[in-house]
Amino acid sequence: MIDMPPLPKAVYLLFLRHPEGIRFKYYQEELTAIYHSMKKRTQAKKKVQRSIADLTDQTCNPT
Repeated sequence: MIDMPPLPKAVYLLFLRHPEGIRFKYYQEELTAIYHSMKKRTQAKKKVQRSIADLTDQTCNPT
């Protein structure tokens, strides 16, 4: 078993669900649902949404 933090693991699982490829901006809700399903402790909804938004915003991601 590979131990991964919840957000990278959620991204990995999202890609497994869509082997044809994805564009993050169209899959924010699904990614958020996967991420929430993995959280062992309750995390502020706003913080989760900010993490997903930062991940899926093309202008925030470094090259």
